[in-house]
Amino acid sequence: MDQVLVALEEVTVRLEGMLYQDALRRVARVLHQHADLFFSDAPVLTRRHLPMLVGTSREMTGRVIRILESNGVVLRVGRYFRLLDPEGLAAAAEPDDERSQSVDGGAQNGASGGGPTEDRGA
Repeated sequence: MDQVLVALEEVTVRLEGMLYQDALRRVARVLHQHADLFFSDAPVLTRRHLPMLVGTSREMTGRVIRILESNGVVLRVGRYFRLLDPEGLAAAAEPDDERSQSVDGGAQNGASGGGPTEDRGA
């Protein structure tokens, strides 16, 4: 029974994360959680997989990736990504309450505010 409750809580946390986070944080969170699959020497996941994993449209995901690129966090290389700033990606993936307490000032480097929010068209 305890395992079922733990699994239910994990699913609830994931759903809340997808429902209530802005698009920038959702993309950053997925990239951060699956960094080994996106940024390895032989990546398994490509740019085409990201919108499906995040739950946003390709257009919104593309806008977010351009923001992350302009902030020097990731770089698009063909169908794949190169991670330039792991700490910046982690800061962009943090929830607001953790981000505001962050020592490195992740919210000040463009990781929040002014960027794309919920993708309501997808």
